[in-house]
Amino acid sequence: MNQVLDWVQFDAAEGDGTGDVKWQWEGKSKEDGESVSFMLPADVALVKDIEIMDEDVSFKKSLVIECLVSSNIFSGGLSSCEFVDCGTVSTTNLAAFFSRNKDVWLDIFTVAYDKMTTTVSDDLREKMYKPKAN
Repeated sequence: MNQVLDWVQFDAAEGDGTGDVKWQWEGKSKEDGESVSFMLPADVALVKDIEIMDEDVSFKKSLVIECLVSSNIFSGGLSSCEFVDCGTVSTTNLAAFFSRNKDVWLDIFTVAYDKMTTTVSDDLREKMYKPKAN
């Protein structure tokens, strides 16, 4: 991970008028505090052991958490730990390797992308190409 950035959580939906809460991670320059990057919780989960606190997880059973969720203070992908405090996961070293070897990542991603965009289950193919009844 880029060590010249401080990663902090922020609500990307704040002020958009929807009332939604959409937590993301913002990379701020340690030098001047300027926002220079962002990651979604799924991105961070590749390198950090984040525990998403949301209405659908076991944290909801706690009365305190229940109150926070119901008051919209606590939902939408908020992690229970700060970036520097979250532990690592089994894919941390792999993500670090790919961040240093972008050509290797691109080669592997290309194979996965091609497979993902050309492999279709028979059930899905049937639904996609079945003529619509009049």
